[in-house]
Amino acid sequence: MDLTPIFYGIWALVSLLLAIAGVLTGWILADDVPRAWVVALRLITGFLLLNTLVFLLLLVGQ
Repeated sequence: MDLTPIFYGIWALVSLLLAIAGVLTGWILADDVPRAWVVALRLITGFLLLNTLVFLLLLVGQ
């Protein structure tokens, strides 16, 4: 049994949830933390969204 599609789906879901958490955290903490931290959080969030897109495309391509 090939578990690759299940792995892709779970990985995409976890990446999406972490990206949503990153957006909310950046939005809430934007006024209280240094700007560089917010920029770093946005970069990580962007990477997670890109990761989600890649794994969803891999899942659809299966």
